[in-house]
Amino acid sequence: MWEARRKVVAQVLDYARAISRWSYADLQRQVSMAPSRHGNIPFEFAKAVNPTLVEHQFADAVVRTMRSGRILLLIAGDGIREDVGALAKLINRNAALGFSFGLVEVELYDLGDDGLAIQPRVIARTDVFERNIVIYQADGSVGVEEIGSEDEPERGPSANPGKKAGGQGGSENPKQAEYRRWWQPVLGMSFDDPDQEPLKLYWPNNVRAQLLWPGTWITAYQSTRTCGVFLAGRKRELEEEVLHLLSPQLDQIASELPEGTEIGNVRSSGEMAIKTTRAIGTYKNDDEKREWLNPVLNQYVNVLRPRLKHLVE
Repeated sequence: MWEARRKVVAQVLDYARAISRWSYADLQRQVSMAPSRHGNIPFEFAKAVNPTLVEHQFADAVVRTMRSGRILLLIAGDGIREDVGALAKLINRNAALGFSFGLVEVELYDLGDDGLAIQPRVIARTDVFERNIVIYQADGSVGVEEIGSEDEPERGPSANPGKKAGGQGGSENPKQAEYRRWWQPVLGMSFDDPDQEPLKLYWPNNVRAQLLWPGTWITAYQSTRTCGVFLAGRKRELEEEVLHLLSPQLDQIASELPEGTEIGNVRSSGEMAIKTTRAIGTYKNDDEKREWLNPVLNQYVNVLRPRLKHLVE
């Protein structure tokens, strides 16, 4: 039981450390994914409570808070009190951020056919985990160091992937212009991640979103048989670097992408990719194709971009 709780605490602390490296765009993307809404959702929620907020000031304050780790972390579970002392020691040994940590004991009651009752336990005695934190600023960045901690504090595009549609001087032949008209509703889509570069049209018939890792991009296409989205790139950058580094996470990545996503040598050329496709016969018209492509492209960016950003950093 203790080993399981120790792993939970470690995961929560890893979560706090990950958030401390987020940009405001990372936060905006993750929050937008939950209610499936576009826009600056964190600011909209905060402004609903305090209408006097100024957007850029709010974003700057949020980033400073994340950098210093000023986050409330909560673990809820049964039998919390028996492990409080050991948990406190574990937190103090491993934490190097200025967060607040809380434990909520929950009692579960089986009501038979009526379901399950969940009651937070009010614990008479409050356990306070005291930690001495020093917040320092240097070269425009903020760092946090815990005095007496056993751990040291953390120290602080390439070749064209394809031929863009359009000839010299930006002119397009009639076929290219027809393709652009078809893809325009996709080209004009909005990503949850505000830092993601817009889609670009490439010849003969696909659009691509450039990713942070050089030589990699997300492609959406349609053919006479299928319509799909996949992670693509130059062979060395994609196979030997990105997919190799992400190999421990590939099952998790597949589970976060649409049903039917394949990973491996799944391209018609036999090259490796992460790929999601649907047969043309499943769509009634072109509008249905584009209505499917837009959210899948957005999902690929939401799932892959933060992981690639972490690799780049």
